[in-house]
Amino acid sequence: MKRILIFCFLLLCYFLLYSNTVPVVSNVTAQQRGDGSFMVDIYYDVYDADGDALTITMQVSPDNGLTWTFSCTQISGDVGPNIYNGNDKHIIWNLGTEHPNIAGNNFKFRVNAYDGVNVDPFSWSFVPAGDYTWGEYNQIQTIDYDYMIMTYEVTNAEYKQFLDEAFVMDSIWIAGDYVKGYYPGDQYTSAGEQIFYSL
Repeated sequence: MKRILIFCFLLLCYFLLYSNTVPVVSNVTAQQRGDGSFMVDIYYDVYDADGDALTITMQVSPDNGLTWTFSCTQISGDVGPNIYNGNDKHIIWNLGTEHPNIAGNNFKFRVNAYDGVNVDPFSWSFVPAGDYTWGEYNQIQTIDYDYMIMTYEVTNAEYKQFLDEAFVMDSIWIAGDYVKGYYPGDQYTSAGEQIFYSL
């Protein structure tokens, strides 16, 4: 009898762990306000069949979906932890404060929902300026600026998916032994043709 109870308990744990449904985000729209405030309103619907409390994150691409690393930290509204199912959820992005000199027509927005069971493979972590140990002998290095780094390593399969999607959108091309694409540039890297992969 004891073995049967243990087996039933393990079966229940397995069912609870693996029966979780991934949340679905849909109907994402974004519009910059016309009042000169440079605020951007993002609306979305989210549904989780399990009714879990969700953590909502947002990503912005300045280059029509080629890259998704554009900073968007000045956000408020239905974003962050403890967001539940609903339609017309609203995120407000203070673009003018975060990027006062940015303009463009190739912006895309992605809203992500996580229920604590499914890991966000594309989450970013903030690293503040400061002293860090580096290398085999723990040398002290100073980085005098804040930056963001991916929380988890990008797998080969994820990078292949990124390249496949970019190729379909004509954002990258094959030139000889290289996969190349145009990078619009940022404060550290000049705009121009970049190598994304060596064949």
